[in-house]
Amino acid sequence: MRLDDAVTYFLGQWPAEGPSPETVRTYRWQLRWLARFALERGKPLLSDLTPDLLREAMAAKMAKSADHPPTHKGGEEAAHSLACAARRMAGWLLAQGVPVSDLSAVKRPRRPERVQARVRQDEFRAIESVILHRLIEDDRRSARALVARDLGLLYLLADTGLRATEVCRMTTSSVDFATGSVVVFRGKGSKGRALSIRDAQEPGGGITLRLLADWIAERPNIRGTSQHDFLWVSYRGAPLKQAALRQVLARLCQTAGVDGNRPPHTFRRASFTESYLAERGSVNILAARMGWSPKSHHMVTVYTRGAEIDFARTTPIPSVAAQWHAGVNFPTPSLPLMNGHTTDRGRPSNERTPTRRRPTSSKGGRRLVL
Repeated sequence: MRLDDAVTYFLGQWPAEGPSPETVRTYRWQLRWLARFALERGKPLLSDLTPDLLREAMAAKMAKSADHPPTHKGGEEAAHSLACAARRMAGWLLAQGVPVSDLSAVKRPRRPERVQARVRQDEFRAIESVILHRLIEDDRRSARALVARDLGLLYLLADTGLRATEVCRMTTSSVDFATGSVVVFRGKGSKGRALSIRDAQEPGGGITLRLLADWIAERPNIRGTSQHDFLWVSYRGAPLKQAALRQVLARLCQTAGVDGNRPPHTFRRASFTESYLAERGSVNILAARMGWSPKSHHMVTVYTRGAEIDFARTTPIPSVAAQWHAGVNFPTPSLPLMNGHTTDRGRPSNERTPTRRRPTSSKGGRRLVL
């Protein structure tokens, strides 16, 4: 069997087992790239897919190249994704009785922990100003509808941190005005959830609910919206896709003079960061709002690390150099600064990582696994 035929067979059958569309899309791109990579090296057969070939392909992903765009930050993520896709395909083919090399021994490269972009308050206000300014420049009904759309979208992203796919899948019934919540019927991993966006300090539930109500009232003024119930639409009335959503935000950022793009995930990180720094003991509630599995601590660790880095960037501390220059002993850090760390000692007891213990051996000894 040829490698490209095996890839086609895998991608044609495996999605029926229920992986997310994003995972299927990523694996399709990576595996087709792997088949082309192997063919260029004269190894077109499935039997040629060995651990050595996979490692060679991963090294090519991580190699520095002049073809990379200026925003390229390294190929570890791409190599990690390639290894996951190839190992998953090999395991699936073996389960179907197709002979293929065991790729489980290939270690995936460690992905670097980078400080990822977050929307800042000044950027939010600049984008909002650009949207409102359109009311002065264009008083057409369709323009007013798009202004209502962009304002509702901007406030929704900041208050909820929804993923791009979750935003695009919203329907007109996703906003429950009676409870002041947004319902995600099918999030990542096919998990649903509901998030409150009601502001208890504001009459009527707050500005976000009011802007969403304004957009739903203006939505019928865009031609074509009567043919479907998707909440977010383009200016032509078609359901807003992920690429179009990112283009809308990119144009707003460019007009507002924001350095770089601010896709939905930058709002997601900012929403978590602000909520976490305001109430550090509510990690479990924040994880539920973000749609993370309660069994997985990885995303909590990634996002809290980003919040702590942002806290360290914006919180001033006494200058060590100035204290030493003046001959004064450096003061003990204040309690609020010390309470901000995310080690187990600083976490509430119900959020500490449980200590796993081995079963008691026949000799009566028990050893901790740290």
